[in-house]
Amino acid sequence: MSYSIEWSEEAEVTYTKILLYLEEKWTEREVNNFMTRTEEILSFVEENPLLYPHSQKQEVHRAVVSSQSSLYYEIYKNKIVLLSLLTIVRILRSGSINPQLFSLPFLLESFTNKTII
Repeated sequence: MSYSIEWSEEAEVTYTKILLYLEEKWTEREVNNFMTRTEEILSFVEENPLLYPHSQKQEVHRAVVSSQSSLYYEIYKNKIVLLSLLTIVRILRSGSINPQLFSLPFLLESFTNKTII
């Protein structure tokens, strides 16, 4: 069974910001590699959403796109909702290097405080 994929506003914004950062700081090759890898991950998620691990308390799954970026999503009846893409660049630019602030429990809390659907 193939699931449909729905992008949340947060996922669209973070994906766009990552692409803009790569365009500014890297070459077209890296931008294309990131886009290709993201599309590849999305096709895996679409076909088998349980492929990637999820948290103990919440059903938020994490798929690693690259060593610097991960995609977070939830599974519903027949669709996948992309919550956000998190990158180490976003963490470093926040001005805080406190790893606890960006731990999975913190991220899950921030996701569940938003209405996605």
